Amino acid sequence: MRKILVFMLACMFAGCAYIDQNLRVAPELNLASSNIGAGRKIVLRVIDDREEQLIGKRSSSYGIGMGKISTRQDLAKVLKDIISDGLRKKGFEPVEEDEKANAMKAELRTLKYETAVGLWTGGNIGTAVVRVTATNTAGKTYEQSYRSQKEIRTAFVGSQETNAKVVNDALNDVIVKVFQDEKLF
Repeated sequence: MRKILVFMLACMFAGCAYIDQNLRVAPELNLASSNIGAGRKIVLRVIDDREEQLIGKRSSSYGIGMGKISTRQDLAKVLKDIISDGLRKKGFEPVEEDEKANAMKAELRTLKYETAVGLWTGGNIGTAVVRVTATNTAGKTYEQSYRSQKEIRTAFVGSQETNAKVVNDALNDVIVKVFQDEKLF
């Protein structure tokens, strides 16, 4: 009986950090419409170039635990959909192939979740990095990496909702940075 009680208390304080989570990655781009693209076609390629497919691992406020945080989604498709929407809002027409069109390649380099142990709270940290390479019809190329890190402090182990929020907030921020880059457009 004592062992069961100890286990239950450990789970309560550890937030069951051993349980795996499957996050839904769903960035939301709030971008004002413009006509900067003037209807020009742009070939968009997006690749998931992360070194590790695992987004992260959960841990308790003591840094103990091994629950995996992952997603079953095709993140290249998720990113392509949101960037395509953003390009349309900027007045471009994303296409699959066109030799006479401008080109944009977006590489998802990092999408990860980490924790930071604190005295009273723990940090739930989401990090995202996207590298964009754009080439215009004259052959001029522009490359830039966009980074973001977001953190939510909690007293206990982050819930699936908290972890999804911090990861999505970091990815949202990176996408906003892409569309705010005047040199890119």
